Amino acid sequence: MTKHFIAETPDGTLVHRSSQSREYTHAVIVKDSSGKWGAYSWASRHDLTAARMKEAINRGYKEANVVEASGVAAKDITHKGGFAEMKDLSPKKVEEPKPEIEPIKDLNPTKSMYDTLYSAYDFFHGQLFDMELTPVVLLVHRKRNAHGYFWDQQWETKDGDTKMPEIALNPQTMGRSITEVLSTLVHEMAHQWDALYGKVPQHGHGKTWAAKMEEVGLMPSTTGKPGGKKTGRHVTHYVIEEGPFAEACAKFLEQGHDFSWFSPAKATIKKRDRSKVKHTCPCCGTNIWGKENLNVRCGDCDEPMVEMDV
Repeated sequence: MTKHFIAETPDGTLVHRSSQSREYTHAVIVKDSSGKWGAYSWASRHDLTAARMKEAINRGYKEANVVEASGVAAKDITHKGGFAEMKDLSPKKVEEPKPEIEPIKDLNPTKSMYDTLYSAYDFFHGQLFDMELTPVVLLVHRKRNAHGYFWDQQWETKDGDTKMPEIALNPQTMGRSITEVLSTLVHEMAHQWDALYGKVPQHGHGKTWAAKMEEVGLMPSTTGKPGGKKTGRHVTHYVIEEGPFAEACAKFLEQGHDFSWFSPAKATIKKRDRSKVKHTCPCCGTNIWGKENLNVRCGDCDEPMVEMDV
């Protein structure tokens, strides 16, 4: 004859066990990692429960306890899915609605930065260059002593049929004002236009490039201020007040693009090359460069040269 036993957990949940031969007097109940109570083991004598409680704790349950079990009539038992459960004996819990947690916005600085960069290129392409430029690869890339650069014919498809240039902005100087950063982009776009339609000198900043810069609203200048030379190897620019770029830039900034990642990146720290250390004569100031701890004397003064930590 099948017998039925129940025990109550601290939170009021009733657990059940059936047996055809044993009389259960106690149940070892445990709390799992989620805080729910359940039956771990049943015993016919109280002295058998201590070892089973220890076993349950060793298996990772947060808490174990012993409660008394009592018999129950079969009519109070229902079977669902093969597991016996108490009928109308366990108190029904009303679960409180869980507070809605707003999902954390995915941070994707690469997409954010390049979406804004390509949007700016497309906008100025139409506003300042009459859609005359060919496709280009835009990058964020470090370059010493430069806010950005243009490099012609650096990319091509695998079949070699299509080639395109590269325009990059230096992340280490993107902490300037947004207008200044965008003016650098247009500066490099003027180089792209010059490579297509102008006459590019060896130093890169020629007359056709300078004329296009003025046309789009940027004044070329070797000093970055009024009065500087417009052509040469190292030429920057300044924004012409109320010029085409100034007006177009104001319109672009009103569109609400994400500039949160247009900020200065940390500079890379280069490891010092100890094979090229400066050594100086303390008398005449003659310099030579050689490996670290080089033992050398000045030929004119016959004095040992001093290693300079520069």
